[in-house]
Amino acid sequence: MKKVGELIGLPSSQTGFETRGSVQGWKQTFLEDHLKTLAEQGEWDFFKTTLALLLYGLVLFPFTLGVVDQAAMDVFFFYETQGTNPVMAILADTLMSMEVCHKKQRVIEVLQSFALCMVCNPFVCIRSFGSLVTSLPDFSRIEIPEKTAQQWKNDFARYQGQHFPWVCPWYDHRDTIFSCGDFPNVPLMGSRGCIAYTPVIALRQLKWTQFVPDKELLGGVCFQYGTNNEQHERVRKAWEHIHKKGERELGRARAYASAEYLEWRNERRGDAIPVPMEVQHEDPSRALTDMLPKWR
Repeated sequence: MKKVGELIGLPSSQTGFETRGSVQGWKQTFLEDHLKTLAEQGEWDFFKTTLALLLYGLVLFPFTLGVVDQAAMDVFFFYETQGTNPVMAILADTLMSMEVCHKKQRVIEVLQSFALCMVCNPFVCIRSFGSLVTSLPDFSRIEIPEKTAQQWKNDFARYQGQHFPWVCPWYDHRDTIFSCGDFPNVPLMGSRGCIAYTPVIALRQLKWTQFVPDKELLGGVCFQYGTNNEQHERVRKAWEHIHKKGERELGRARAYASAEYLEWRNERRGDAIPVPMEVQHEDPSRALTDMLPKWR
């Protein structure tokens, strides 16, 4: 807490956390006031760091509305002081949120904005990447057409699976981490817990041939910190021994799925996907706000 306060230029007398239920952190309004003070004083280095902290707490690692909590600060601190890449934590938190939503039958309602971005962005942008010198830095140059909800609905009604790319245009094919330590898959460490990621069911997205995975490779760890300290330590040590696979193990790279896999996926999807409920057309952000207290 004190060390994060030093990073953002916060006086030591103001570094105390506020508590909301079981969550400790700084309120969004408190950090915004600090931003205004820094701007008035011309302390732009501290200003940029404080703004980054707000983005970490409210966008990348949100948990309690209007609060930048301790978990988000921990990820932010390790990035600022040690250069620790936050991507794994973002992916882990995303997967854990989807797991919670799935268990509570809230996939359609809570993740509608996330799903829209996942579906629309690749389809709209795939045709522009060939003209970009550097795909990711130039991403903001891609023009997204303005359409009404009904126009988007009509467009998607005409599209089939072959219209959507399986592989990100900027993906650089290389050997892939398939497991860590004695885990059969990849245990991801997030800001609040750990969850298993199974590359063997995402081979086509990684430009490999997708086949039916062995049952023992599915599933894996999923727990929050403080509930299983022994398992947490096991996950941490597992990352000291990563195991990769490439062309030698998987053959020539090509984004392809076997007929056996497609049949297996259809059977598995019927058992795994909740029955969609009737969804009212409303402001997605408001729906998310209303839903958060119910699934936490």
